[in-house]
Amino acid sequence: MLAERQEPVEEGAADDLVHRVVAPDVLPRADELAARREEPGRVEPAGRLERRLHSAQPVRERSDDGERDAQVRLDTRRLDGNRVERSLPADAARRRRVEAPPQPLGIEAGRIDVDGVGGEIVGDTRGRRPEPFGEAEAKRELLVVARRAHCHRHRLAADPDLERLLHRDAVALARAAGEPDDVDAGGRVRRRIHGRSVAYDRDVRVLVVGSGGREHALAWSLSRSADVDDLHAAPGNPGIAALATCHPVRADDHAALGSLARELRVDLVVVGPEAPLVAGLADELRQRGVAVFGPSAAAARIEASKAFAKDVMDAAGVPNARTLALARPPCVVKADGLAAGKGVWVCRTQEELDAALRSAEALGQPFHVEELLEGPELSVFAIAAGETAVVLPPSRDYKRIGDGDTGPNTGGVGSYSPLPDTPDEEAAEILETIHLPVLRELARRGTPFYGALYGGLMRTEDGLSVIEFNCRFGDPDTQPLLARLESDLLPLLAGDISTPPRFSPRAAVEVVLTAPDYPARSDYRGALIEGVDEAAARGAIVFHAGTALHDGRLVTNGGRILDVVGVGDDIAAARTAAYDAVSCIHFAGMQFRTDIAAHA
Repeated sequence: MLAERQEPVEEGAADDLVHRVVAPDVLPRADELAARREEPGRVEPAGRLERRLHSAQPVRERSDDGERDAQVRLDTRRLDGNRVERSLPADAARRRRVEAPPQPLGIEAGRIDVDGVGGEIVGDTRGRRPEPFGEAEAKRELLVVARRAHCHRHRLAADPDLERLLHRDAVALARAAGEPDDVDAGGRVRRRIHGRSVAYDRDVRVLVVGSGGREHALAWSLSRSADVDDLHAAPGNPGIAALATCHPVRADDHAALGSLARELRVDLVVVGPEAPLVAGLADELRQRGVAVFGPSAAAARIEASKAFAKDVMDAAGVPNARTLALARPPCVVKADGLAAGKGVWVCRTQEELDAALRSAEALGQPFHVEELLEGPELSVFAIAAGETAVVLPPSRDYKRIGDGDTGPNTGGVGSYSPLPDTPDEEAAEILETIHLPVLRELARRGTPFYGALYGGLMRTEDGLSVIEFNCRFGDPDTQPLLARLESDLLPLLAGDISTPPRFSPRAAVEVVLTAPDYPARSDYRGALIEGVDEAAARGAIVFHAGTALHDGRLVTNGGRILDVVGVGDDIAAARTAAYDAVSCIHFAGMQFRTDIAAHA
């Protein structure tokens, strides 16, 4: 609203100057303009020479001076820069804005500033020549989604009906046909190329966060996508560096990751490890306007707190192990929070229970005791988008460090897929009975889950029961699954779950090579690793889990060092391929289980 006018001063030389400079028809209307209150949310049409499109700014009433971030209702907008014109007519029935068909002819060097994001409409930093707007319209369209608020940092966008326009996109605006078809499950606007529905309208730039074998497998699978033309990792590892540009940014440095994502102008960040997700990395990136594969911190509590997960499962009616009021063997002691896969103790004797209780207390976090379930374990991942999801085939991992399931628990030392006792076709039923009820319950609580929901299950005499839920891809469970994946991974991670992924009927077996003191220690550094190239030459896929380069030579750098995956027509052939490749590799103190998939 215009400020209150002061009393006019006596006309003098300065006023005479104003009369000479200002157009003659303006001053007679000055009193009218000063006295008139501006209509809230009203945007005046731009002039013929207007070359910039600005987001509508809130018009504050006297009563809402403190509400600087108020959401503005946009009644009309007209851009007439270089003969482009469009409007947002009001839909009185639903009180929303519907995008009207554009009348484009061409845009040359306009700039755009929607939702606080400025950049060239055309002028791809990678050298693509801008297409005339009229020709591009048939190929690309940015669909405007009504009634869906978009965020800029901590504020809602000034115009909630417009999606953020990325810096280097040449886009055309078109009518949104309807939410189910035009909005992906992550709430983002869907773009199209020549009728093929995808999450992005050009080759995309992806940043993978993490440095382990799981992240190497994700980068390897993404590098095979025809739509990914620029792959980055932070911090990555020597194996990932062969596929992507690695940046020395730790996975727990949220501020640096956010700056890196914006500097690189990435289209998607894929977060591998659980700790950054639990700490809120996905939330911070989304607040910066960066698309993320991974749940919010609130939804990641499904892994961060065993007590919270049990409460969700009980409310959803999903079977899980009973909590015991009295610690008595046989039982399982579980730390409530994150413990890098080492917060679970299976206790069959009183001696094991006493040791487990001491170890749990040493972690300095809450823990509980629950009944010991008996039966074969399996892992089932669902790629979730709120209350919907697609499921991946079951896999099975090995937690104990020694053959015959002996020794302490680890983060995982082997895995294989498919499972003879749980065919791929049964995954759909598991999704319906295990994952979807939990997703619906999380959504009901206001914490919808977007990302990989990992169900660790056990097949008991009474049926499937949940051992745990994780908020990310499992490690090492993910590696054999991605070795079997035939379809493109990118659409799934970008939120498009309209088409189920396609997997090869072939089998994959993974053997993890670990440090000599693992799992007691995970800092085995500097031992020379030999034979990786020879193992790959024999047809195995070797993922780097804990490696580094020292003077140009590959050395150990962790607890789990390498993940060796063999692929074959069946489990036996895949197992032979994996162990054949393992025989090529050597580093001092190397240990591995010899019975991975031996009884499959």
